[in-house]
Amino acid sequence: MINDIIDGIISAIYDEFNTEQTPTYEIYSEDIKQGLTEPCFSVVAVTNPVELFRDRRYESRNSFCVHYFPLSSTEPRTECLDVRDRLTECLEYIEVDGDKLMGTGMNSTIDDNVLSFVVDYNFFIRKDEQDLTNMETITIDVETEE
Repeated sequence: MINDIIDGIISAIYDEFNTEQTPTYEIYSEDIKQGLTEPCFSVVAVTNPVELFRDRRYESRNSFCVHYFPLSSTEPRTECLDVRDRLTECLEYIEVDGDKLMGTGMNSTIDDNVLSFVVDYNFFIRKDEQDLTNMETITIDVETEE
């Protein structure tokens, strides 16, 4: 499911930024060892805690970080701020397996002229009865005193 969310993020970024009026933006989802082509994005899963919510329902909280490496060397902060506003819009809702998933907790920082944009996509998982392991049967004999 995490890879599906990453694909949804990449698709939303691609649709927003790769148009006829703008340059082609590379979008990476794996480590960039060398040969980075700017401007580009890097999408990584940051955290993925899954906790029991109730009965057979589990809450999956997923944080993702989108790094943006600007093209401009003269006004990189201005470019990063413009990209942040566009990311806020295009990542509010992404499509994952035909469903819309809402992004929450959006925040960003700019360090060393690189934008780091964090967004959370949380959802519930329901485990079926067959996924649960039943306990063995136990027999208890009880006697009462009068």
